[in-house]
Amino acid sequence: MTGKTKASLRAIAELLPVGRTYRIGKELTGANLGEWPVYSDPAGNLRKIARGCYADPPYDENGIVRVRFDGKIVENPGTVALVALNAWHAMLRRRKIGAMEELFLRHADWLVDRLDVDERGVGRWWYTFSVPGRSLGAAWVSCFAQGLGVSVLLRAAQHTGDDAYLHAARRAAGTFRLPLAEAGVLYREDGLTFFEEYPEKPPSHVLNGFITALLCLWEYSRVTNDQWSEELFRSGAGTLAEVLVRYETAGGLRYDLATDELLGGDYVHFITAQLRAMRAITHDRTFSRRARRWKRRYYLLGLKKLFSRRS
Repeated sequence: MTGKTKASLRAIAELLPVGRTYRIGKELTGANLGEWPVYSDPAGNLRKIARGCYADPPYDENGIVRVRFDGKIVENPGTVALVALNAWHAMLRRRKIGAMEELFLRHADWLVDRLDVDERGVGRWWYTFSVPGRSLGAAWVSCFAQGLGVSVLLRAAQHTGDDAYLHAARRAAGTFRLPLAEAGVLYREDGLTFFEEYPEKPPSHVLNGFITALLCLWEYSRVTNDQWSEELFRSGAGTLAEVLVRYETAGGLRYDLATDELLGGDYVHFITAQLRAMRAITHDRTFSRRARRWKRRYYLLGLKKLFSRRS
């Protein structure tokens, strides 16, 4: 097999969503939480983790997922929440229920234990490592981890009946009401409402983190009926619909609005699924139209690159 043929096969593999198929989750309304709004195969995801996609060995001595980042092992609350959600999805599919329940609750308990609650009753999962190319403090919070952590704790409360999980979820959700300057994840400017994956100056508006936060905020409003959370969700959803066009470039889709980084294959599949979920929740066709457009452009740009390599 020639080098050019291998490059072509890699390009085709990047285009196809093999092993990373996403769909809209079930039960997007009502107080009972089933699948998270974007669903992917939990068995496949957990196999990848077991094989060391984050770190090898994959779990520490307490059975919590390990993450290697920039050459060292770090605590990553967002990844902890992702493992818990995959275990939850496996439970829903009745796959190794006992083992998956243990995995889910172990990671949910870690989130409760690591939640740092301030004097105002607001809880944060701190990141304490730097990210190359990002202007972050020594400790920072992310809407991605805050949102997914809340989604996990709401499910743990529902599954066990233990209000301690719900209490922790309420504390963690408090960051959605606080601006970046107060170690929250909320950013407002010119009538627009954003939630920030990286609390940078100026804000970067990372797309997948923003949408993830909205979907988790929607779940929180479903369970708690707290009016402020639905109001923030509606405000953020309106902003998302308005600014999606800013993420388009001639060469592909932008990861954020502060850098020139473009989205790779898995991000495109994930974000378009997120947009379809937003359409199902809000009934705003802007999201589904943009998802279709982005998928088409992604494949067309990919095919253009593929044929340019072969010529």
